[in-house]
Formats: sequence, C-alpha cells, structure tokens
Amino acid sequence: MSPTLINGDHLIVNKLAFAQFSIPFLRFTDRNEPSRGNYVFSSPTRGDIVIFAPPDHVPHEYDLVKRVLGIPGDTVAINQDGVYINGEKRNEPYLAQPDFNSQYPSSISPSNVFQVGSGQYFVLGDNRDYSNDSRNWGTVPGVNITGKVWGTLPKWRVWDMPKELFGD
Repeated sequence: MSPTLINGDHLIVNKLAFAQFSIPFLRFTDRNEPSRGNYVFSSPTRGDIVIFAPPDHVPHEYDLVKRVLGIPGDTVAINQDGVYINGEKRNEPYLAQPDFNSQYPSSISPSNVFQVGSGQYFVLGDNRDYSNDSRNWGTVPGVNITGKVWGTLPKWRVWDMPKELFGD
C-alpha cells in the first residue's frame, strides 16, 4: 500500500463501519442496491482502504490491507493506461507510480477484465507492481471485510524518541 501506508505504520481502524447483521425478519440492505449486503451503517465504497481476511483459497496467515476499487456489479478493466471502472478511467493520485506494469496478464483473467459479483469487492494495493491483490486471486467476499482504515500513526518505539522528552 506504499506510499499511502508504510510497513510498520499503526492503523486506526473502524471495525463497526461495515458491520453486517443477518436477522431473517430485519433487513438493513439498501433497497436500491440489495446486492451490496446486509450492512447496518454502510457498505464499502470505491476508494475505501479496508482490512479483510483473505479469501479461503489465498494462503495468508494474517489480514490484508487494500483499497476497494470495484463494488458489486462493476466491470473493472486494467491496462497500461490505468484502471477503468464501467468504462471510465479512474483517477488515482495516491499511486506510487501512476503507470503500473500490466504487460503480464492476470492469473485469473488473461484479458485483465474482471466482473465483480454480488456481495463481492475488487481490491488493489497502491503499490501495484508488487501488490498481491484481486488481480491474482479474485474478488473478496463482503463478509471477509472486517474494518475501514481511518488513519495511521507512524512507526515508533520508545527508544527512538528524543532523550530530551524524558529529562534527567
């Protein structure tokens, strides 16, 4: 996620932002977009940085942090020129390198065009050349998304702090 997030940053995460409930007689879904899930407050939107458990077929021992680019019903196309969502080029000022290497086709979609299914989200890391993301293992189920990143605190340790702060 570099340069947005750097290894060692401490994340401030809202774990209630995407809370979902499954009560048969109570539905929290948006009537205009029922495919987006049973979210109490809101569902993930394009541009959100989210924490999620990787899909079952992805061998990771810990949660991942990526940016949501595709929401249910979207068509995401990736080429040397950038990311296109439903045919419109996405402006991404947060990228480390605006032109990322897409000369190698995705392992799941050789055409680099992805259809985001109901209740699924397409996520990409900001450091696209080195990111292991939806291009490699597909979309993320909404139920796997556990929080929204609200901010960061830089990496620090007590012994990195100036000695003047502690007095004599």
